[in-house]
Amino acid sequence: MSDIDNEILKELQDVKGRLSGVQQALQLQRVQQSMASSKLAQLEMFVEKTTPMGYMRALELHLADHCNFSCSGCSHYSPLAEESFADIAEFERDLTRLAELNGGYIGEMRLMGGEPLLHPNITPFFEVSRRLFPDSDILLVTNGALLMKQDNNFWDAIKQNRIILSPTKYPTIDWGKIEAYANRFGVQLKYFEQTDKSKKESHYYPIDISGGQPAPASFLRCKMANGICPLLQHGKLYPCSPAANIRHFNKYFNKSLSITELDYLDIYKVGSLSEILNFFARPVPFCRYCATTKQRSLGAFKMGARDINEWILQGDEQ
Repeated sequence: MSDIDNEILKELQDVKGRLSGVQQALQLQRVQQSMASSKLAQLEMFVEKTTPMGYMRALELHLADHCNFSCSGCSHYSPLAEESFADIAEFERDLTRLAELNGGYIGEMRLMGGEPLLHPNITPFFEVSRRLFPDSDILLVTNGALLMKQDNNFWDAIKQNRIILSPTKYPTIDWGKIEAYANRFGVQLKYFEQTDKSKKESHYYPIDISGGQPAPASFLRCKMANGICPLLQHGKLYPCSPAANIRHFNKYFNKSLSITELDYLDIYKVGSLSEILNFFARPVPFCRYCATTKQRSLGAFKMGARDINEWILQGDEQ
């Protein structure tokens, strides 16, 4: 090999070495950017979950705890609940107090359950909620199975009180007929959680019955945190449906997951709206039961069998 060839080979090796160094530098840069992006996402999540909102974004109220469906892993534990109906006098008393605290405005109030249409006298709840919260979006959240059995008084009351009919679009119901009926009575229909655009799915919201989850971390990962779905029940304001309804799980499966006075606010002892909003923006002791890293979609909707494994963290996931 000539001296010229050796020089060319050496130069090529030098170029290769420099290119390798550049590639390593670029790879390191990508790793650093990924880490920075991850840290930024974590910071954004922390700020989102722990910064109190300026108003109550949402409120859920059960008109019936039990349900005519048995959805797998229901986060309200409604398939496990015994028959129980909301009392109109208590409902009005609690909402009157809440209106005093927040100026009579909630972004979205959801009248639900369980299945609210099981209530034998549902229409007075429409009048009371609209009178006390005149400018709020008020939704009737239902599985829709009993809608075609409602009389004209029901449909008139929904229209007159500007209640948004918000059914979850389950796959077993004739929605065309319901849409035509809503249109006939001039009732606004808005499918819950956009189930008109994507098929209803079953979800897995596992609880760790040992209470071994780190509460702050569970809270930060929770899709229900910071006022997304607080639930008012018997004068107590809970941050989420699982905390409010765990008693149904406990009774059905003979468990003892605890609820303490730190897991809810007594609205008759609260002094201001800011106290409520600050409460929503921090974890509660019950968060230690929620395995939020394991929450996931299970695919196409299916009915459950009221088996405890629909709700608890499995052994191989702990």
